[in-house]
Amino acid sequence: SVCTTANPKTRRLYLRKGRVIRIEATPNPLRIECQQGTLWVTQAGAAKDTILTAGESFKPSSKGRVVIEALETARSE
Repeated sequence: SVCTTANPKTRRLYLRKGRVIRIEATPNPLRIECQQGTLWVTQAGAAKDTILTAGESFKPSSKGRVVIEALETARSE
């Protein structure tokens, strides 16, 4: 999976199936974009989880830990 952030420091991620990462949401804009594969995204305090496939993105709120899991090998930017 690949996810990207909308702030000046873009992080490119390659996640194998089952891999989990945690990101602390900050006041800076954050956008998670799946470029390949499938990502499961959840955020502390959010009413529901989000599943992203290639070409989809998610913008978490400015507070709370974000957890991303690759449901299949994925690439994100």
